[in-house]
Amino acid sequence: MEDKKLKHFVGGFLPSEEDPRDYTLEKVSVMSAAPLPEEYRTEGNVPVLNQGVNSDCVAHAIAVASAYGQYKINENFNDFSRGYIYGNRRATDYQGEGMYVRQALKNFNHDGDCLNVDFPYRGSYKKMKAKIAEKPEEYKEKASKSKLINYFRLYSEEEVKRALISHGAVVVGITIYSSFGTHAKVPTKEDKKSGGHAMCCVG
Repeated sequence: MEDKKLKHFVGGFLPSEEDPRDYTLEKVSVMSAAPLPEEYRTEGNVPVLNQGVNSDCVAHAIAVASAYGQYKINENFNDFSRGYIYGNRRATDYQGEGMYVRQALKNFNHDGDCLNVDFPYRGSYKKMKAKIAEKPEEYKEKASKSKLINYFRLYSEEEVKRALISHGAVVVGITIYSSFGTHAKVPTKEDKKSGGHAMCCVG
């Protein structure tokens, strides 16, 4: 169903359609009514990753957010594999370059993710899928040790801010326009959509 939207989004982040089955912030935690601080930054030395020329920004953003989730438990950042997240997909998932956040999170929740030391490979989806197929059971066993407990969808700036404070890092996806380059610029009416980009916000 979701790959029908690809005509307008050709970058790494592919926007998932809304689904009433998605968990929301209200369903997983009690929403505080306390005033938000003027400034906030997630605790800990959150790693900054470089996706290079690959379209795996979703995998990078999820790897960092998940590493912070581990940090909140044991104060140690796990270096999760971006390549395994990018290549591990169901047959019913989108099979091209780029990724849907919901599909990636669902697979992380069900299968887990390897550490980068166990699956350090990077590249196109086709190459990552082929690499996993070389030793599927071995990678599956390693990945099963680090599964995502739960995930939820945010619908407003207010929810993003409160999720940062209560849960830590947040994965966000944005539409990028022709004016988007090494420096992000506010798009004008003349700019055209050129894809999507996923990022991990920490504050």
